[in-house]
Amino acid sequence: MNMKMKRGRLSSSIIAILLIAVLAGCGNGGSGEGNGTASGGNENGEAGAVAFPWDQLHKKIQIGGSAGELPDVARLDIIWVPEFQDAGLLVPLDEQFADFDEVVGQFLEGPVSTAKVGDHYYALPLNTNTKVLFWNKDLFAKAGLTEAPATTDQFFSALGKLKAANPDGWGYGEPALQGWNILPWLWSNGADVLSPQYDSATGYLNAPETANILKRLREAYKQGELADLNKGMCRLPKDMRTAPMR
Repeated sequence: MNMKMKRGRLSSSIIAILLIAVLAGCGNGGSGEGNGTASGGNENGEAGAVAFPWDQLHKKIQIGGSAGELPDVARLDIIWVPEFQDAGLLVPLDEQFADFDEVVGQFLEGPVSTAKVGDHYYALPLNTNTKVLFWNKDLFAKAGLTEAPATTDQFFSALGKLKAANPDGWGYGEPALQGWNILPWLWSNGADVLSPQYDSATGYLNAPETANILKRLREAYKQGELADLNKGMCRLPKDMRTAPMR
């Protein structure tokens, strides 16, 4: 059943429950196991979480929207937000809660931006991630290095020294060619794949900054300074070591 939620304060339960979103209605929970979560309230206003398999949660929310039986709060993938907003399933938090600006100020700007559609915010970030460099101090000392690299230039310089000091090893291992692995390299070096409006790749995906960092990664791989990318969903083609970069 569709119900408008009363204007009030964002409770800690909402913040603590990826993205979490308040849905345009309240409904009954279901049963299941997994890492997808939907929460509905009882007559006392207490929230109760119900777990669903992640691959079923999206469809359950769609069906619930059609039937008018939505949970109050759900854990969502960021790519679901514009879809569910367009279907009228999400509540604009900045209109629903008087203290939204106060609460949203506690979060990082990047993760918060993934919940914005048009001029309104429809969710709050539950978590985010970043790349972390683990380095072996003994191997670094053997290569004459005293600290972890702090810049891209220092990183690639260190790879050569680590390889020279340890010919049977590598300087660095990147486990896959997925976006999770490669995109941070682009963004950290002034490159991107799409325009800020997300409507064109021209001038971004083929920009000099993009080509430069990809060339540097490939060159390090050709020199044996990067481990084979033979894990994850995508394997690096064997002929990439000699394929021309355009």
